[in-house]
Amino acid sequence: MKKALSAGVSIAALTSVAFAANSLDSNPNYVKLKNFKPNPAVTNEQCLMCHKAQDPGIVADWQHSKHAKAGVGCVQCHVVPKDYPTAFKAHPMQGKNWTVQIAVSSVTCAKCHAKEVTEYLNSGHARGAAQWLASNMGKHGFLMSKLAYNYENMKGKHPSLNGYSAKKMAAGIRKDNSVFASNQNNPRQADLGVANICVQCHGTTVKLDSQGRPDAATWPSDGIATLYPDGGVGNCLACHSRHKFSAAEARQPAACSNCHLGPDHPDKEIFESSVHGHIFDTNEKDYNFETGKQIPGKTLRAATCFTCHMSGINGLKATHNVSLRLKWNLWAPKSFLRTKGAETAGWAFWSHGGKIIPGKTILRGNPKAGNPQGPEAARAR
Repeated sequence: MKKALSAGVSIAALTSVAFAANSLDSNPNYVKLKNFKPNPAVTNEQCLMCHKAQDPGIVADWQHSKHAKAGVGCVQCHVVPKDYPTAFKAHPMQGKNWTVQIAVSSVTCAKCHAKEVTEYLNSGHARGAAQWLASNMGKHGFLMSKLAYNYENMKGKHPSLNGYSAKKMAAGIRKDNSVFASNQNNPRQADLGVANICVQCHGTTVKLDSQGRPDAATWPSDGIATLYPDGGVGNCLACHSRHKFSAAEARQPAACSNCHLGPDHPDKEIFESSVHGHIFDTNEKDYNFETGKQIPGKTLRAATCFTCHMSGINGLKATHNVSLRLKWNLWAPKSFLRTKGAETAGWAFWSHGGKIIPGKTILRGNPKAGNPQGPEAARAR
């Protein structure tokens, strides 16, 4: 374990790479939102008249954010055209051409953070939801569902089994069929199992009612690659919690260890049992996460997840593509080199503006996503 860790943390940063094949403008909703101007104009103060009393915690988080200091508030993130896919048609405050969206996706974030969203879409993070939702009637999707419903103890004959019986899902792994099917008459419990075991990390497909209210079974979701009706992929808030969206908070190891733990990818446990983890846990005062530029001896004493996978270090640039610095894919039963460059699943959904077409916009993605120059280049950086 120590040998594997020392190899992993020796990976240094990589300069940002432009991927000409994919463009944010390929999503028509992004283009619409980027060029949209509310009529009549609406201000953040109008929103705060109600939300200061109704949601004081949310408002306080925003007031302490860099967004607030820069003048970015409710309007910039929540006001959308009335015909926008996530428009909340029943909101009490509307204009001639605008209303409010409740479920805010990375399409909105990309208006200001185009570089970061582009890098994210090229990363393995972007396939998180599509990977386990894609074509579950196909071989790969079935195996991922089978793993979840057995290994993670999700039980019952339930619609999310995609037509498979509990008996078939249990075949070859479980022999306690009566226990396995214990929730088949309790779909709410089965839904909670899906939410707690899959959705909270991978994400899911957000569904809205006819008025644009999000379905409580699919939203809010902090999954890294939740799929939204406007073609948005991913939750920036998975790492930058709403509504403060703190970069310093997202650089903490805890932001990664929310999901990267357990027997299938024990990254949290490996880090915490390493010298790097011990130094961090006992000397947090020696770390400055307010900057993305990491300087050994000044902003940090030893490597963290962020240092190796995302930070700017030794003059190199920070990145939101967490696959760029990875030589190996280690989570599968047999490790393999990352030889396929940019991820594909996120762009497929993004470029089709949120249309749900299994096998076309909901793809398994590219498990070998890595550095476009190859795995040796990733390690060299």
